[in-house]
Amino acid sequence: MTKLLLLIGNTIYTTTLANQNQLMKMTAHKVFLLYIGNNIKSDYFEVYPMPKNFSERPYVLLFGDFHPSKNMPFLVEELIKICPKFKINIIHIGVSLDDYIKLKLMPNLPDFVHLTGRISDPQVAFLLNKALALVTYFTDGASTRRSSLITALEFNLPAITTVSENTDNILKSYPSIWWSPTDLNAYKIELEHFLAHASNPNLTKNRLGNHALAWNNIMASYIQTRGIQ
Repeated sequence: MTKLLLLIGNTIYTTTLANQNQLMKMTAHKVFLLYIGNNIKSDYFEVYPMPKNFSERPYVLLFGDFHPSKNMPFLVEELIKICPKFKINIIHIGVSLDDYIKLKLMPNLPDFVHLTGRISDPQVAFLLNKALALVTYFTDGASTRRSSLITALEFNLPAITTVSENTDNILKSYPSIWWSPTDLNAYKIELEHFLAHASNPNLTKNRLGNHALAWNNIMASYIQTRGIQ
């Protein structure tokens, strides 16, 4: 399918530098880099009904489904081991207990883990605004196609994620991202260090603003490549 699209297309866009470099080897056409922006509005939210036992402790967020590239079972198990050391709760957005049971993943969750199920974008914004940090792991390393990470940046939310040769340099410029190798043992160590420092204000000082990953600049880049005035 990729080769067919390259043959019939006269304008090609991709969302990561690694993909751009790969596609440029496959076609004589110009391949443009067009980033994915945050899709959750930070200034419009709806109160999410928090569990009663979550009122006094900070919480970290897990985001989204159980795609193998996210290694979510590993993240859940490690957070359940580590978070009690720092009196931190866990909220997993977008999944339910049924999703956990289907994967035979921790059917008896401790009371400091909360699963939201499917919720509205404004409720997601509410949770993002109040969270301590976002926890992610990508088997192929973080890149600019990972919208959950871009959203965390927009919300000034510290995030831990993995780095690899696929990771775009633009992401490496953000002080709010804590980087770890994809090696699982190394990640375990970095995760504990990250949670110990997640409330450090130095990790939350870079809002997207006028950066290349902000929507106004994404749109300007697209207009420029299309020759639209």
